[in-house]
Amino acid sequence: GGGYSYLSNPQYNAYESMFELYKGVADIVFAGDSYTARGHFDELVDTKASILNRGIGSDTAEGLYNRIDEILSHKPSKLFILIGANDIGKGVPIEDTLHFYRLTLEKVKAELPNCEIYMQSVFPTSQNVLINNNEKIKALNQALKQLALEQMCTWVDIHSKFFNEDGNVIEEYISGDGVHLTGKGYQTWISTIKGYIS
Repeated sequence: GGGYSYLSNPQYNAYESMFELYKGVADIVFAGDSYTARGHFDELVDTKASILNRGIGSDTAEGLYNRIDEILSHKPSKLFILIGANDIGKGVPIEDTLHFYRLTLEKVKAELPNCEIYMQSVFPTSQNVLINNNEKIKALNQALKQLALEQMCTWVDIHSKFFNEDGNVIEEYISGDGVHLTGKGYQTWISTIKGYIS
């Protein structure tokens, strides 16, 4: 969609081939783009459950769908998905993002019917970033929330946690590039989902 292919991402094949090396079972898998890839969830989450990180920088909903088999091979009982920010950045139409997201969910449900799926909202960008996509992110999150309802998945709203009482983005949660998260941002993310992990 939008003239962009996930295969244009140089990180994709490198990470995918590395992920294929591990054949073990995991209790929890975090899947997504660079937000996930940069999160050391096995260190940040207080749990005895085994955790795998399946984040790839710059990945899209289409890219995630095309590598879902590797994720399912670990037979997780819980799957946390965060994807869509790069779709917006690459100009992928929202209907295409939803299409591949829906295909991913349907495949997980078909192959691992007992797996609990947690769809996480896309984070806002800094208000100081050169290209501010917050209105598009808000629209995508609304569509994803509806998709979660349709697919009977758990919707996790982290997006709203990144705004103060005045409705402004909490800048200390977002790194200097205006997109990725600081430690405080990850701390807020983890505190939001910890109840679903335990």
